[in-house]
Amino acid sequence: MKHLFNSSYHFVYLDVGCNEAEEARYVLKEFNHTTIVALEMQQDVYHKCASLGAKDIRFPDSQIFIPLHLAASTKSGSGRYTPRNDRSSIVLSDRDEGREVQFDTLDNVYKSHLQGRFSHIDLLKIDAEGWDGWILR
Repeated sequence: MKHLFNSSYHFVYLDVGCNEAEEARYVLKEFNHTTIVALEMQQDVYHKCASLGAKDIRFPDSQIFIPLHLAASTKSGSGRYTPRNDRSSIVLSDRDEGREVQFDTLDNVYKSHLQGRFSHIDLLKIDAEGWDGWILR
């Protein structure tokens, strides 16, 4: 990626399914001017992603890290999910069981956190455990 952008360019990265923020760590290390919006829906994993801003890296004014406990979806709202034992898939449920999660569209995430400051996203990474195409609808 470094050869695509010079060091003074402000790089905008949307990370859907940030997990433990491995890719975000790389982007923050390699690009001096960076804004990252990172979405993670699983509560325990979200805390690992959000801790990136708390202890691992001291951000200069030219770097912004915005972790969101949020699931990407084709609509806005909330629901419940049940993680499967193998953690490779999430099942959304209409029943009153499982863990509560907020969800929103990628368009709304852009409007809420990036629009007005940036005209576009340079890189969109989606790791939604098989739901990647559905999120982009």
